[in-house]
Amino acid sequence: GDKAMDEPKLTDEEKNDLILHFKRRQIGCCIFNEKSQAIDYLFKNIFFEGCHIGFGGSMTFEKDLNLYQDLKARKEYHLIDRYDKSIQREDLNAMMTNADVFLMSSNAISMTGELVNIDGRGNRLSYLLYGPKKVVILAGTNKIEKDLRSAYLRARNVAATKNCVRLDKNTPCRKSMKC
Repeated sequence: GDKAMDEPKLTDEEKNDLILHFKRRQIGCCIFNEKSQAIDYLFKNIFFEGCHIGFGGSMTFEKDLNLYQDLKARKEYHLIDRYDKSIQREDLNAMMTNADVFLMSSNAISMTGELVNIDGRGNRLSYLLYGPKKVVILAGTNKIEKDLRSAYLRARNVAATKNCVRLDKNTPCRKSMKC
């Protein structure tokens, strides 16, 4: 089954509201009912032959949508592989900044159209704000909260703590599972 089916569903009215709030912030927004629709959209409308694609540390990208393995296997795209140990960090940052497409997720999204991100080094946020020609945020509906305050709390106390565990960080957030 499609894991997205386990995530909370948005009503048509909520979808329209979210799209409108993002549009007011000059952010395009597409909402898909199935993961396969999102993947098809990327390959048909975002990626192009020869494009350089960078990505942030996103479980949505890597595990939920399996895009890391898929893009790595395709020769018509140039995946900037953040896991390639032969690339120096400074070179990797330059490559990501100059990517045609940068794929990332957000720690939380508010129904009022705000993205909330907490970054260890700030590199993912720098790519979101400046550099790559196109930035695509991939996120499940589990990351959507009703307002900015709720989104901020989710980013701190759900996403940040999970990331501390996943990245094996010895931080106060990990110890208390609350930031």
